[in-house]
Amino acid sequence: MKEYKKCQSCAMPLKKAEDRGVEKTLEKSLMYCKHCYQEGEFAQKTSL
Repeated sequence: MKEYKKCQSCAMPLKKAEDRGVEKTLEKSLMYCKHCYQEGEFAQKTSL
C-alpha cells in the first residue's frame, strides 16, 4: 500500500512517524494523521 505524504482526511502533512495515526494492530497508518485516526477508527464520528 502507498505511504501518503498528506493525511487523506484533513490534508495535514505527514512528515514524521509521530504525525501518523495508529491502526488497531498498533502499526502507524499509511493514510491518516494522529488527529483523524486513532486505534483503527476515525477520531470524530461525523457524516455529511
